[in-house]
Amino acid sequence: MRVCLCNELSAEAVEGALDAGARRVAEIFRRNACAPVCGGCVEAIRTMLDRAREDERE
Repeated sequence: MRVCLCNELSAEAVEGALDAGARRVAEIFRRNACAPVCGGCVEAIRTMLDRAREDERE
């Protein structure tokens, strides 16, 4: 599934960045060597970040 259409950033790429320690949206883009363009994906990435934080607490 594509999370960011502008950068063709997949959910797997976002999850990989999370697994590697990214904890902010900017870090996810940086770890994938891209930058936000239109911002349409930011909310979806934040949701993925929130889920990762919840998983860490459990």
